[in-house]
Amino acid sequence: MEKDLLEESRLERERFELIATSIGALSARTCVNEFVLAALLAAHPNPKAAQDFWKRHLPEASDRGFESSNLPGFPGTLQEQLAHWSQAFAAAVARQD
Repeated sequence: MEKDLLEESRLERERFELIATSIGALSARTCVNEFVLAALLAAHPNPKAAQDFWKRHLPEASDRGFESSNLPGFPGTLQEQLAHWSQAFAAAVARQD
């Protein structure tokens, strides 16, 4: 029995480490993607055109995000990020004016 508990504990620890590693990798990719997007937006020659594209595709991105994931925290984070980047596009347009 004790041997089974130790094995179960080891397997649980391995699963946790795999999940934590996956989350860490996804977080790192997200950070890089957000940095790239911010850099591209800052250097865009016509931020109004970029903002118009964003606004046209925003409802579709939001809908697709809700349809594609039932992970805890996903819907709220998706909405926060979409709002954040909508504000970033607006700020880029304001800087150009």
